[in-house]
Amino acid sequence: MPDILSLNPKEIREHFLKLQTAADVAGLLEIKLSKLTYLIYKVPSGTKYTTFQIPKKTGGMRTISSPNEALKFIQRRLNYVLLHVYKPKPSVHSYLIGKSIVSHAHKHKNKINLLTIDLQDFFPSINFARVRGMFIGKPYYLGVKAATILAQICCFNNELPQGAPTSPIISNMICAQMDSQLTALAKEHDCYYSRYADDLTFSTNLRKFPSAFMLINQYGQIEVGTELKDIITSNWFVINLNKIHLQHCSRRQQVTGLIVNKFPNVRRKYIRNLRATLHSWSLGYEEAEKQLHEKYVVKHRNPLNGMPSLKNYVKGKFSYLKMVRLTRDKDSVYLGLLKRLNKLDPGLIKLDSVIGGKALSKPLIFTEGKTDIKHLKAAQQKLKLKDNKYDIEIDFKDDGQDRGNGELEKLVMAAQQMPHSSPVIFVFDRDDPKYVKNMVSEGKDYKNWGNNAFSMVLPIPPNRKANPDVCIELYYIDSDIQIVDTAGRRLYLNSEFDKDTLKLKVDGRINFTIPKIIKDYVYNHKLKIIDDAVFDETGKNIALSKEDYANCVVTEAENFQNVDFSNFSIIFDVIIQILNEALAG
Repeated sequence: MPDILSLNPKEIREHFLKLQTAADVAGLLEIKLSKLTYLIYKVPSGTKYTTFQIPKKTGGMRTISSPNEALKFIQRRLNYVLLHVYKPKPSVHSYLIGKSIVSHAHKHKNKINLLTIDLQDFFPSINFARVRGMFIGKPYYLGVKAATILAQICCFNNELPQGAPTSPIISNMICAQMDSQLTALAKEHDCYYSRYADDLTFSTNLRKFPSAFMLINQYGQIEVGTELKDIITSNWFVINLNKIHLQHCSRRQQVTGLIVNKFPNVRRKYIRNLRATLHSWSLGYEEAEKQLHEKYVVKHRNPLNGMPSLKNYVKGKFSYLKMVRLTRDKDSVYLGLLKRLNKLDPGLIKLDSVIGGKALSKPLIFTEGKTDIKHLKAAQQKLKLKDNKYDIEIDFKDDGQDRGNGELEKLVMAAQQMPHSSPVIFVFDRDDPKYVKNMVSEGKDYKNWGNNAFSMVLPIPPNRKANPDVCIELYYIDSDIQIVDTAGRRLYLNSEFDKDTLKLKVDGRINFTIPKIIKDYVYNHKLKIIDDAVFDETGKNIALSKEDYANCVVTEAENFQNVDFSNFSIIFDVIIQILNEALAG
């Protein structure tokens, strides 16, 4: 069995779906079978996990079970595998890269009616038999012995332990069938559905919710509709009857702690409290920290040890506010508070310059095409799972604009004239020799223009040495470029067509209508992506647009779940070089 970290997503999934025995599982996780069985079956339960309790925000205590280091190592490896195996539904927003409480709330913004339901004892209700049965059944169909030891790795005391690296993704996998059923039910009744862990949210622009979802009984109480209840209970979950809330747009609507009447936002109380904390700090740091600790003990019922310093508390508050409010462009509330903080402690969170209306709290990447950013975001999320050196905080100017080389060059010239506290990086394609020459320094793939403004040209990926004029799509291997979507469309390469007949070499019924692009490959050796004007024998255009291709890759649409991003690593290697130079200078 090869090193799992050397496999691409498609290979990992293929190896996983072949698991039949405990030995197969051990081989996939690169651990000796004897050691695996010893850790699972021989080590006493009392030493496998450390169990402790933490207070819930809503009252009561939550039990956390943290695995020992040896078991945690195995669970992390298995979690890495499962991230490539699980195909998340669009309705799922928990424990996924690129999803959050903000994306969950965004789905239900500006709706007339909102219904939230909580599942009772979410993790504890997922027991060994359910996990084992999931691996045995559709869509995985693993061998019984393999499914058994996988469930043993994931479960403790016959439940999914909160604190194990595998528990979040296992919970999503267990919910897959329910998510599909609830999505279908919502669509049938003109409603919207999404889930964040055990929080189920439904919304609609109808004047009232269909009876399939809820009704008001004779006592004025909310009751879950029969169809909704049947789906939840048939998937072996229990509704928490104390956490069913119907919210009308005439009042404050809240989803996972965020207000959604117009757009996802924090409560006004959050802003007031942060302002008050900054005001207390301005009167004296030690006294402000003392007041914070007094409030912290009351609110969290927590002893003094483990409480955050005032600086860390404020930094955490700003991080959350930024996540919520800076999903839009320049936000005056966030930036105003940040200026106040900067006067108290200039080094805690940098007060960054603003370019194009967006606050630069992280290095900012500009690209030529609007789809380039989508590919880079998706690639970074996958690459950092294999190598944490790619787990770098960067932001992208994601404004949906196609700039082209000329406009991007103008932005470079403007950026070098003004100071930036964080690097601003402009990424050029390699299809124009002028920019390939002007936007890099000798011996480098980038150029430092001063004032933290940098340009870079896409480096040549290993699979395109013979065709260096690359665009972002050419970082994918050919077989991934040629993936067919559910509508029968795909991207094409000009090299796939005959230069004289303009027919697809492998299927003469398909033809392309722009000979110049074909001949560019023949005479100039320019490999180009074709995303238009490819017709079948009926005259139907069967080319997939670049934008649709990018969306399929990002959302991991059907047939696109195992795309290979490994060639993108050299782009991020250049970005890391830039960040290191910026840090040194």
